[in-house]
Amino acid sequence: YALYLGYYGSGTLTIDDGGQLVTGSNPAGCWSALGTTGGSAGTADIIDGTWDCRGSLFVGGSGSYGPGGSGTVNIYADGVLLMGDSPSDHLQFFSGGNVNLYGGTIRFKSNSALHNSGGSFNFGWGTVAIDADTTVSGGVIATAFGSSVEIGPAKCLEITGAATLVDPVTISGGKLSVGSLVNAPLL
Repeated sequence: YALYLGYYGSGTLTIDDGGQLVTGSNPAGCWSALGTTGGSAGTADIIDGTWDCRGSLFVGGSGSYGPGGSGTVNIYADGVLLMGDSPSDHLQFFSGGNVNLYGGTIRFKSNSALHNSGGSFNFGWGTVAIDADTTVSGGVIATAFGSSVEIGPAKCLEITGAATLVDPVTISGGKLSVGSLVNAPLL
């Protein structure tokens, strides 16, 4: 089912104490949104638990309306955001949208599953994971680690499949975890 926080007003969701929320699994193609329409506000705080978002997630807007109000997702040290059931499901944040990773984990099905439509992605520390074979360039990786990929202190890039390097990758205090590595001399 879908979750709308701040459809025409404001709403807050807190996932804590090992809690789990599953959205978007039925009907197929169902999506969730925070700050869906103009003037609305929605915030999700994932503190100690998991949001298993099995469809797309729109922050500061929606798939139907485009840019909307203000939306924020905060993922803290023991928080996990699982994005999508399929590689076409994505996390999109509009100009009023903020995604803040403060020690937790965001897990994607593909490197193309993150769409920045003018909002902000603030990566303090934690893990960005991609559960697929991935070219280490663009998409999720460029948004989280910069176009010249640099994995800084307390940051982890995890790729469960093969990671293909096409440009140099700098590890400066962070961690790169991969299933296998292609073009290792670029590290």
